[in-house]
Amino acid sequence: MKLPVHIPCTGCSFDYIADVLQKYLPYKFVKIRFSTGKLNISDAFFFLLHFSHHSDEDIIAWIDTTISPEAVPKVMDKGKWSVYTTSDWNKELIEKMGVHVKGIIPRPVDEDIAKKYINGEKTLEFVTLGDDIEYQTAMVVKKTVFKREVTGEKHNKYTFRAGDKSYYDKKGMIDVENITRELGVRDRTRIVSNVPFADIRTHTLSEDDKYKLYASAKWYLALSRVEGFGMPPVEAMAVGTPSIYINGHAFKQWLVGIPIDVEDVYDVETPAGVLRVWNAKESDIKYAIKTAMEMSKEEYEDLRTMALERSKEFYARRIIKMLGLPEKL
Repeated sequence: MKLPVHIPCTGCSFDYIADVLQKYLPYKFVKIRFSTGKLNISDAFFFLLHFSHHSDEDIIAWIDTTISPEAVPKVMDKGKWSVYTTSDWNKELIEKMGVHVKGIIPRPVDEDIAKKYINGEKTLEFVTLGDDIEYQTAMVVKKTVFKREVTGEKHNKYTFRAGDKSYYDKKGMIDVENITRELGVRDRTRIVSNVPFADIRTHTLSEDDKYKLYASAKWYLALSRVEGFGMPPVEAMAVGTPSIYINGHAFKQWLVGIPIDVEDVYDVETPAGVLRVWNAKESDIKYAIKTAMEMSKEEYEDLRTMALERSKEFYARRIIKMLGLPEKL
């Protein structure tokens, strides 16, 4: 028997989430893109706008988004749908669209693989993983602070060009690159990304190699300014690697480690939509990284233990039960 599962894209994080769940179920998923499934793992903005004509179906919509609350339209509540999201901030956003959220269910971790690397040797200081938004040609990023346009140095700070492409640095990769170089630890840092200065290209690691890399670092640098949920730092926690993280969006709710205060919250217009951004001062990021490097072994082990314990909330078997997926069809 097979269960139809809506996924909006191939090779994206939603597709990956379905693959993690599939590993722990005795039946097969059938992935569909242009209609709803019994389970729907998708972007909230995309799903609620494009599939409203399916509102009389008894389905599970497990959705989140990075879109700004200022940019979302009102939609009708989805009568028979069981709508879940992944964080408090996404719950607030989706309910602003007029849709009742039944509960908060985080994204899953592949616990069977993670457990193999919990005691991995720490040979690196830092690791980070994530793709930035690519622009096909150079363009000006329009930024509004709660609908007020701003200009100046900060306006262009996180847009950079490499070859024939320009990028909006939503994942904080520029900060990772520049700050670790300034602090003399770039050689003990690994960046997995689509950006030109990455050490490893995205989607080139096997699942085992990815978790092994997480385990080899003392800290995960979670400097993403834009997130719906944020899988990599949660996966890193499952091998005992705590985060240095922007204390906003979903990170504030889920991560264990050293938080970095948010300086301001604003919106950015990108080809991926109008995104809500949480930004921190560069000086505060540097301070957090220095604090991590100077932390005592005892303090670090306490954080590591806390991260491992928190990661159990994301184990795939637990998430399957929370979603109410059938044990068999």
